[in-house]
Amino acid sequence: MLDKVEHEKEIIICQKAVNAFGFAIQQVVAMEELAELISALSSELKNESNNIEEETADVEIMCLQLRLMYGSSKVDEAHENIYEFNGTGLIELTIKRCALLQQSISKSLRDKQNDSIFWNIALVENSCRALRKEFNGTEIEEIKQAKLERLKGVV
Repeated sequence: MLDKVEHEKEIIICQKAVNAFGFAIQQVVAMEELAELISALSSELKNESNNIEEETADVEIMCLQLRLMYGSSKVDEAHENIYEFNGTGLIELTIKRCALLQQSISKSLRDKQNDSIFWNIALVENSCRALRKEFNGTEIEEIKQAKLERLKGVV
């Protein structure tokens, strides 16, 4: 069993990844990971096999990197206006939120001014927390920790 990577160490690992691979590359990787989560959630809606836990872990890691790239304090401010999700429609809402974050990232690749990115990062983080409750949160955390350890070895 891997030791849990402390949040401060998660931040250091993710910052090293952004520094090593570059801002633009990590933006594209974030969009890819969001697309993979959308695909897994879509499979769940169709009662097909999926890897929601793995894709949620990937998106959580990429959201941390996005926070570092765009400004964590502004994402925290956006969270102040978001309520924890409770109710039905989590999968559909998460798909929508992931798509909106993809659009915000894409826009930020073209235009440097993009205030919606903070809000959309916060919304996806909120959805990931809800997915942890709906699906196997323990497995999501284990996958996330393993991926962070691998990333640490690369950067």
